[in-house]
Amino acid sequence: MTRIGIISDIHAHLEGLNLALAFLEEQAVDEIWCAGDLVDRGEDGNDVVQRIRYAQIPTVQGNHDYTARRTQEQFKHDMTMMEFLEEYPDVSDHTKHMLFSFELSEINLTYLDYLPPSLKFERGDLVIEMTHASTFDRVTYIYPTSRRDILNQTIDSSIADLVILGHTHRPMKIYRDGVLRVINSGSVYMNYGMPTQSCGILTLPEREFTVYDLETKKAAPVPIVQLESKQS
Repeated sequence: MTRIGIISDIHAHLEGLNLALAFLEEQAVDEIWCAGDLVDRGEDGNDVVQRIRYAQIPTVQGNHDYTARRTQEQFKHDMTMMEFLEEYPDVSDHTKHMLFSFELSEINLTYLDYLPPSLKFERGDLVIEMTHASTFDRVTYIYPTSRRDILNQTIDSSIADLVILGHTHRPMKIYRDGVLRVINSGSVYMNYGMPTQSCGILTLPEREFTVYDLETKKAAPVPIVQLESKQS
């Protein structure tokens, strides 16, 4: 039996990341994987990227990671915004930190630049793909309430037996023909709904997935979708 800790959407929130990593260490997981979006929104972009780098956690590139260098360069050239933040420093939490991490080091920017859009793992007879948004593009949000054809496309666009997603900040489990095919552990930073912060543990080869509330450290109920294969 292998137990894999799943984290995602850290968004420069070092406290949340440390909370998740400490919890997963307590649970004695064998590996930890990250489904992207290390930066933006929070205040600890450099520290978060460095923590992930030093821990050598397999990580895919989220949409915020993908645009980090471009937005940082744009911010530095936007003198109006720079002057505004200098004149009104009290709004920094609401403005610069909620927008993006704008003081990332070159080594951390380079790390984000070269993160892969997806990773594939072979564990026993299972192939697992981890990507941030969807298996067919970088931006589509895959919710439990998404159209059934979109959910099926998420499965059919990958050769993997199981797909790990992030991006939505909403945990979920999607089954097709009674078999777990897509999972999302929610966000270490902030979920849109309950639990407010979460991570997950994937157990193989049983293909069992549990989402944990980082505040209570207890298993949390999450939306479950049941799909059926198309009839020929």
